[in-house]
Amino acid sequence: MIEMLCDNLWPTITRLARKSKRKYVAVAYFGHGANRILPLSKGDSLLVDMSIDAVKSGQTDPNEIEKYFKKGVDVYTCSNLHAKTYVFDNTLIVGSANVSQHSRINLIEAGLLCKDTDVIVQMIGWIKSLQTEPITPEYIKQCKKVYEPPKMRFSASKKKGVGIPQHSRLWILSVSPTDYSDQEKSLCRIKEKEATKRIKDPESLK
Repeated sequence: MIEMLCDNLWPTITRLARKSKRKYVAVAYFGHGANRILPLSKGDSLLVDMSIDAVKSGQTDPNEIEKYFKKGVDVYTCSNLHAKTYVFDNTLIVGSANVSQHSRINLIEAGLLCKDTDVIVQMIGWIKSLQTEPITPEYIKQCKKVYEPPKMRFSASKKKGVGIPQHSRLWILSVSPTDYSDQEKSLCRIKEKEATKRIKDPESLK
């Protein structure tokens, strides 16, 4: 079974995280509020990019990772990780979403939900193969000293927790010359004179 997740990506991830008994997560970046939208428990497995560069740039918040660590989550770092994969018991979600309120509220994300047992087993094996560098309390302290929150503003507009598409206000369209009939040209001249008169007399525009 494969299902496309778009508007319901984050509600699905949060719901599965809350009810699943065993979670394996490999996601590059964890921002502010990560624990609220991705609840993990003791014995769950988390792989994240918690390199000094990721922390200094504000992409990974060590305070959020510390909360997972204190809950008993097995946390590992991989400095060149860019995956966004979530395994909840017998369900796998692979998509675009890092774990942050910015992703949940402002960004347009998408993912695929899969329940193929063979694929899930392969994904768990792949995540475990990258768990070579465990996070320690000492390293968390080091990261907290250099962490700088991202300089971004969250949108005040929100619709069911889904990012609203934002497009440029400027649209450039192609144009081509057109030949008008004498009647059309005459009508244009008449309307142009009327428009010019109205512009010169603002009261007529009310």
